Amino acid sequence: MIGMEVEVEDDMVEWYRCGGGGAAAAVGVEVSELRVELEVERQMRRKAEAVSEVLAAELEEERRRRGAAEAECRRMRGEVGEMRAEVERALEEVDDERRMLRVAELWREERVQMKLADAKAAMEEALREIAAASAATAIADDDNSSSSGGGGGGSPTTTGKSSPTSQQISQATTSGGQPQLLHRREVAGGGENPHIARGIKGFVEFPRAVRVRPPREERVDLVSNLECQRAQLRALSRHRNPPAGVGLADAASHNLVL
Repeated sequence: MIGMEVEVEDDMVEWYRCGGGGAAAAVGVEVSELRVELEVERQMRRKAEAVSEVLAAELEEERRRRGAAEAECRRMRGEVGEMRAEVERALEEVDDERRMLRVAELWREERVQMKLADAKAAMEEALREIAAASAATAIADDDNSSSSGGGGGGSPTTTGKSSPTSQQISQATTSGGQPQLLHRREVAGGGENPHIARGIKGFVEFPRAVRVRPPREERVDLVSNLECQRAQLRALSRHRNPPAGVGLADAASHNLVL
């Protein structure tokens, strides 16, 4: 641009020398207009350069932000992967816990069923023993009523009850479910069961009572009392059902004195 201005000025000087005359004023106006346009162009170029610098700075900032955003995305992607792995592990642990709870519930139900079966067996055994004792008591009562109606007296060594016949013994054995053992055991003092004693005397009464678990110190006494009661039950069965062919004197020797 500067070289162009120099050339224009040289042309004007040469034109004046050649006698351009009255057109000099018009040429001066054109030159001034060109200078104004040139100045405007310079200002526009400066503004364009400034805008270009600003845009370059903004582009660099945008690139920097883009790199930071990509790095943050990569970091978050890694965190999401770790969290997903943790969630999967947690789900696996929950599934394992559920399976363990199912197995524990099945075991608990199995234990309950086993305990119920044991309790049922014990209850059936007790009912069989009670049925045998009640049948023996009924047979003895029938014998007593028949003997008292006939007018015959019993042996003085007995308790006033005659021995049942072999047919009655077989009926009592089949109604009781299991034959009673004939082994004799000595009964310790203080361990008698009043219900068994009442059964021996001719009647049985079992009032309802609340079972209380004894402390550890009384369990030994409880076991001895149970053994005593079992011995009384065996004595009751021997008393009510003596062996066939044994007389009243032999049957009286096996009775339990209360």
